[in-house]
Amino acid sequence: MADIESFPSRLNDHQEYRIITQIELAKLIKDYCRHCRSNHSELYMEGVDDAPPWKRYEHEIWMLGESLRNFFKSRRKWRGKSILFDVIAEVLMDKNFGKGRQTFALLLGNYCRDEYANELGICLQDKEVYGHALKALTKNKIVGFSREAKRIIETDKGWIKRTANKYLDILKKS
Repeated sequence: MADIESFPSRLNDHQEYRIITQIELAKLIKDYCRHCRSNHSELYMEGVDDAPPWKRYEHEIWMLGESLRNFFKSRRKWRGKSILFDVIAEVLMDKNFGKGRQTFALLLGNYCRDEYANELGICLQDKEVYGHALKALTKNKIVGFSREAKRIIETDKGWIKRTANKYLDILKKS
């Protein structure tokens, strides 16, 4: 395999990753996230609208999540509860990876049903990823988090508040 730095950019278009196993990919995800956290703590960009700034490791981990989203599109048999998605859930739950975890919440929403609902529910208390976790719960119509959604409606604005309203609307219909 190529060096760890180029892993995400090579994931979707390089021959070596066409034959990768779920266990190998899970290990690469863990190694890459740890590598980024250890080696890229410099400022990447200032936050917008009073949001905190992004560190480079957060951006790199966020981009890995996007690369994985494209990678999984062609691997339908890999979806759902597995060692691979257990690692994705681990990354999501590890606050050391900051805002980079946002795309990992979306991965669980896009490629799993309710197998990781507990992890997504816990993330509704995490300011860095709660909007994306709520989006994943909403996409899969996972019930049980109305109290958290109501709290978000009372305290938030913008797309996250709209997602919370959509979540509650889905509950009314079910």
